[in-house]
Amino acid sequence: EAPLREALIRLAAEDEALAADVRRLLELDRESRGPMEGLRDEVADAAGRQLLADDPAEPPPPERLGAWRVEEKLGAGGMGEVWAAERAEGGFTQRAAVKLVRSGMASREVVARFAVERQLLARLEHPAIARLLDGGIAPDGRPWFAMERIEGLPIDRFAADRSLDVDARLRLFLAICEAVDYAHRSLVVHRDLKPSNILVTADGQPKLLDFGLAKLLEPPPEDGAESAATRTELRALTPAYAAPEQILGDPITTTTDVYSLGVILYELLTGALPHRRRSSSATALAVDVVHETIERPSLRLRRLAAGSPGETRQRKRLEGDLDTIVLKALAHEPDRRYASAAALAEDLRRHLDGRPIAARPDTLSYRMGKFVRRNRGGVLIGALALLGIVMALVVALWQTGVARREAARAERETAAALESASRTKRVKDFMMETFTQANPLERKADAPQTLAEAVDHALVRIDSDLADDPQLQVDLLDDFVGRREPGGGER
Repeated sequence: EAPLREALIRLAAEDEALAADVRRLLELDRESRGPMEGLRDEVADAAGRQLLADDPAEPPPPERLGAWRVEEKLGAGGMGEVWAAERAEGGFTQRAAVKLVRSGMASREVVARFAVERQLLARLEHPAIARLLDGGIAPDGRPWFAMERIEGLPIDRFAADRSLDVDARLRLFLAICEAVDYAHRSLVVHRDLKPSNILVTADGQPKLLDFGLAKLLEPPPEDGAESAATRTELRALTPAYAAPEQILGDPITTTTDVYSLGVILYELLTGALPHRRRSSSATALAVDVVHETIERPSLRLRRLAAGSPGETRQRKRLEGDLDTIVLKALAHEPDRRYASAAALAEDLRRHLDGRPIAARPDTLSYRMGKFVRRNRGGVLIGALALLGIVMALVVALWQTGVARREAARAERETAAALESASRTKRVKDFMMETFTQANPLERKADAPQTLAEAVDHALVRIDSDLADDPQLQVDLLDDFVGRREPGGGER
């Protein structure tokens, strides 16, 4: 004991949660009559009953049970057998499945559990739950009840045989979530959800069966003790679909059924179970549950169906939202799962509708991506319209720029033309005045007497009168100086 305590102390210093799990497992191992031992005995008893099922000493069922005529045997469970039956009274035909406690199994505990199942079925009226039709006590003292007879296949086989796509499987699964949620709202936890307890009829209507392990939820006593109706009593379960708290002996809540729904959904999407629970020892099974990890459905599908037709498309269909939804439903800790089957169903509906799911962080990019995928047609039309507007705006701006450049060029040309006309007129006036002064008929007494003098006078005037136009000065100077060059003469 001392080395074990020291090892636990060292382990707690490194990982307190793991140390707590080890302590719980050790406590379960010390118990001479814990829940896992009860499970082991139950399995052993069931195996023994199965070996004796064909024993000729096993008495046949009564020919009549109440108003029902018993026909062929449909199957057997841990504590009872199921027989096909047809109504023999009342003047109408009705078929049913009659569940009868097995011969030699009518112990007080079995009869009490049988009565609980019948009572639970009596309070459940839902299209996806096989309904109770009748009940009573057989002549040999065994209790029985008649329920709706379902002709169908387990949900996983139905999906495989019909080659249902992902959306069709999700819609089928949603109907089961609604039935489980109805049971929860009626204060009933099923505790044994698995494909064999969910039959789908030929027209695609799923039906939930077998409430033999169901429990009625009741408020806990005021003294804090756990209610007998809600405490964990693992006398029987299906390990592959059981929630961790069922195997570890923790309290059962509605999230227990959420976990089982997550296992079924995982199997529907990948064709495989999310974990490996192969241990035959109850203690080893509990250890497996504590340490098990669950691979994302998309990754599991990639490994299992690599290279098969449509594998890539189906895997991409699971990536993202569906991976997140399934892993949340399969969280090891109950408070990290969906709080109810209704919450799980709501996220699946959101996914099918292309809306953001509650299990993922509500980021702007995630919501925008969902909006675009949900409204591809409208977004495409809007994008094309926006592109058209942008292109029209670009063309308009380009045309406006061209028009502005042309207007500027016209203005420049007009200004140049006006300037040229002004200069031409100014040159004309200047030249006219220059040469008029040299006209003998019009010149004044102080005016230049010769053309050469007029040119000299014009050169002076160029410096004074045309000082505001240097270019014009240069042009006139070139002209007038040319007249004074040697050999140029006076022109």
